[in-house]
Amino acid sequence: MARLQHTVVLEPVTRAWFDQAAGIYFDWGTEYLTELGDPPAAEVQYEMPDSPTKVHLDSWQRDGEIAARWWKADSEGAVIGTARLDSPGSPRTAEVTADYRGAGLVQGWLTKVSGTLQVDMQTWWNGTARQGIDPAVAGRFRQTFAHGGGTIAVAPAPGGRWEVTVRVTVHGRGLLRPVGAMTFLFARGKLKRLFAKMVTEFAQSWNKEVPRLRTMTPDELRELINKEPTEAAP
Repeated sequence: MARLQHTVVLEPVTRAWFDQAAGIYFDWGTEYLTELGDPPAAEVQYEMPDSPTKVHLDSWQRDGEIAARWWKADSEGAVIGTARLDSPGSPRTAEVTADYRGAGLVQGWLTKVSGTLQVDMQTWWNGTARQGIDPAVAGRFRQTFAHGGGTIAVAPAPGGRWEVTVRVTVHGRGLLRPVGAMTFLFARGKLKRLFAKMVTEFAQSWNKEVPRLRTMTPDELRELINKEPTEAAP
């Protein structure tokens, strides 16, 4: 079994700013999907441009739930997933699931993996204000040879910043479980350094971009999202 943990300090955003940004993203998504076909609503389906991906909406409401199913299949394999957000106008909970399997009988068995990610935003905001709050983000995955999960917890840091701790646990499965245990025993130092490096680099990018984004007006943030929707979020 492998246990990895690393803590970083992040620049904060307010809940009001976050809710406002979520609403702007909802408006952008509405406009984008409308350009692809019908205005987004329950039971509407879209084919993504330049990708063999289809998206089926189960719900699309600013002050209600957004829920969608999506799937993609090509010569490499197939993936299906779901996504749910309770309310883009005032986000509280979100969940994403995905299942992937490579093409071919043997490759499909070897590469089969599934996972779930759950976010409780009320717990997150509680954690930014006081110590001892449970993790706000939790994920699980299951693969042919391993399974495990991870959490992200937040606590207040000096200067109003956030102290964020990321924890990941991985267990071997089946006949490879002893092999996995021995591999981690000999490589755990390298794995821990790699894990810490990944989390630290994310924190550095976050701390570089967030102060700039916090100063933007709603119109400026909307313009940025319209221009570079995949790079606007920290």
